[in-house]
Amino acid sequence: MNSPKDLKKQLRKEALARRDALDEFWRVEIALEMAETAKEKIDFEPGRVVSGFWPMRSEVDVRPLMFALREKGARLCLPAILDKTTIVF
Repeated sequence: MNSPKDLKKQLRKEALARRDALDEFWRVEIALEMAETAKEKIDFEPGRVVSGFWPMRSEVDVRPLMFALREKGARLCLPAILDKTTIVF
């Protein structure tokens, strides 16, 4: 019988494989669509802090979204991992 830890590891592996298999051009298209939607639908006061991330591997690329929000006055921040337990922005 698999332990919960083993099951989690297997499910994560399967999910990453599905994400990695997505067409690269489709992922770019979706990232650009998210940015356009943000320009149209997301409203906030200029100066608001918005946290994003730099994509790794096949993660969704939120950089176009971040740039679109910056154009609307957002203050962008990215996480920096200092050690196993410390993250700062």
